[in-house]
Amino acid sequence: EATIVGEGLSSIDSVLFGKTALIIADKSDKALKLKGLVAGLVTAVAKTQEITLVSKSGNTKVNLEVVSQKIETVAK
Repeated sequence: EATIVGEGLSSIDSVLFGKTALIIADKSDKALKLKGLVAGLVTAVAKTQEITLVSKSGNTKVNLEVVSQKIETVAK
């Protein structure tokens, strides 16, 4: 799962990784929540992946940073 934050995201019709369509789970004007990253092989390798936001006004390329693990620091 990934969330893209910006302006005017409610106009996005679809999101592509190469030719594979990703699932838009939730969409507002300022945030776009994506699912299907594992199935679309976006997260297969820990590196920066390029995805395409498709709207009627044109396409926008976005870089998505894929990491191999998440480290969380918890204060005691």
